[in-house]
Amino acid sequence: MSTCIADPRIPDKVVQAAADWACRQSGGDCSMIQIGQNFFVQDTIKDHASVVFNTYYQHYKHQAGSYDFHGAAVISHTDSSKKFFLNPVVF
Repeated sequence: MSTCIADPRIPDKVVQAAADWACRQSGGDCSMIQIGQNFFVQDTIKDHASVVFNTYYQHYKHQAGSYDFHGAAVISHTDSSKKFFLNPVVF
C-alpha cells in the first residue's frame, strides 16, 4: 500500500502552502485535522499535511497526475500502518 506523506526535508512554510492548496481541492479532507478531531493529536505541520496529502492521493491515485504537491510530498511504499496518522482512507 502506498501513501503520500509530507517530505521531511522541505521547509514547513512550503508544506503548509501545499496542504492549504490540497484542502481547497475536492478530495483533500482537512476536517480530520481540526481541533478536537482524531488526527489533530499529531500537531505538527508535516503530520497534518501528511493526512491531507494522503487523503487526496488515495482519492485520485488511479488517475493520471502528479502527487508531489510541488515538491512538498513524497510517495511512500513502506508499511505506514504503525503511524496512525497515515492510515489509508478508503473511498
